[in-house]
Amino acid sequence: MDCKTARDIILTDYLDDGMPANQPAELAAHLATCAACRTFASQAREELLLPFDKLPRLEPPEAIWQAVRQGISSRPSPAANLLSRLRTLLLAPRPLLALGSVTMLLLSALFLTHVGTHPQPFDPEAQLDYLGYLLETNNPPNVDETGGYSSPIEEYFL
Repeated sequence: MDCKTARDIILTDYLDDGMPANQPAELAAHLATCAACRTFASQAREELLLPFDKLPRLEPPEAIWQAVRQGISSRPSPAANLLSRLRTLLLAPRPLLALGSVTMLLLSALFLTHVGTHPQPFDPEAQLDYLGYLLETNNPPNVDETGGYSSPIEEYFL
C-alpha cells in the first residue's frame, strides 16, 4: 500500500472504524513500516476526533422528538402508498379505458364492414384472354433463351 492510499483510508474509514475486512491488516502493515503515515494517523486522531470527545453530549428537547415521531407516524407506510397508487390506477381511468375500448370496437366494426363492400369489377373477357395466353405458351416464364433455367437452383427445383 502506498502513502497516498494509506492517508485516504486514515481520513475516511480508519477514523470512523468503518474499514472493510481486508484493509485493517494492510493499513497496519503499512503503518508499521512508514513513520510519516504513523505520524499522520496520530495527528488526524488528535485533531479530528479528540476535540469532539471532550464535548458534552447534548440531548434534543422532547418537543423535537415529539415532532419527529408525529412526522413519522403521519407518513403513510410504503405498502399503504403502493395500495393507494394501485387503487388510483385501477379506479380512476375506468371511464377512459371504457371510452378507448368503445372507440376501438367502433373502428374495428367500421373497418370490417367496408373491407368487402368494394369488390373489383369482374371482366370475363380479360380473364379468358389471360387463360388463353397461359395455355398457348409452352415455355414456363423462368426458361431462358437456350431452353434451360437461368440458375442452378431453378434447374434443381424446377
